[in-house]
Amino acid sequence: MESLQNVKIVFAGLGDRINGSHYLRSSFVRIQKNSLKPFLKEIIPFAITNTSSVTGILRNSLELRKFLSNIQPDLVHAHYGSTTALITLLASYRKYPFIISFCGNDLISYSSPNVIETSRVFLATLISRFCSHFADLILVKSENLFHELPSSVKPKAHILPNGVDLNRFRPISQLESREKLRLSPDNSIIVFSKTKGSETVKCPRLAYDTFSLLQKRLKNSILLEIGNESYEKMPLYLNAADVLILTSLCEGSPNIVKEAMACNLPVVSVDCGDVRDRLKNVSPGGVFNRDSQTLALQIESILANKSRSNGRVELEKQRLSIDEVANNLIKILLEYLSKSPRFSRNH
Repeated sequence: MESLQNVKIVFAGLGDRINGSHYLRSSFVRIQKNSLKPFLKEIIPFAITNTSSVTGILRNSLELRKFLSNIQPDLVHAHYGSTTALITLLASYRKYPFIISFCGNDLISYSSPNVIETSRVFLATLISRFCSHFADLILVKSENLFHELPSSVKPKAHILPNGVDLNRFRPISQLESREKLRLSPDNSIIVFSKTKGSETVKCPRLAYDTFSLLQKRLKNSILLEIGNESYEKMPLYLNAADVLILTSLCEGSPNIVKEAMACNLPVVSVDCGDVRDRLKNVSPGGVFNRDSQTLALQIESILANKSRSNGRVELEKQRLSIDEVANNLIKILLEYLSKSPRFSRNH
């Protein structure tokens, strides 16, 4: 099989349905969809709207099954594990080849002071592992996620981080960025990415403790939380900032780190996900102990030198632009479909 021009894929993920149209929430899923368009006949989104109850899971499964029956796709791609993967599995089982993309804490559990959250995360990882046995193809964002997979499914798994739009995320004037965001040119700005619902896994307490120590020595420093800012504004924040701090308990391949690299923003991080691999030749910045004093000293050193990093060059060497990642994904799909008897029967 030499081309995917006759192939239709349904992208299933969390989203919204407005006037009969499906909108996927994740900007990274939308970016992947756009990057694959030139290679495929069609990519059709399906928005999963409720995964928090058994009723919601069953309803979404039945709706997706009907959706697939109408479209008759060649592949169904669940963008996330846990109940998103379960809904997609229930809808596609024995009818359509099924792909799962695992992203981070859908495969890695962590402890929280909240017992209910700890139990929820543990259950999510169990559901992910269960679904992985039925997937025809598995994509994981990083090597640590690959190691979390059951041994029996690893032969059908591929490590493929998300790519970065290097045209959107690029170095621009810090002064210009701050002017557009109405930020003072006189402050030292540390950015931290935490979204609603990620309060535990992103470990903001360590970021706050680090900033508290830093502020005692640098009164003009400020900490900006940018996780809920729009994707369109993110390049401005990463160029306006002096340092990105990452304190997560667990990650896959955090997009914010690669985006910061593309903007030559120094990153000070704890060891999580694939960050050590991404930053191994990047300076200033890097991976340090999970300790507020250590992190504060590293940030202070970067702020004193007022230098940008060589992150963009290293990111390009790692071949993590959206176009290169799209090409790699197409190769994976071609290899799978060329060997798939299920696909051959339909073509």
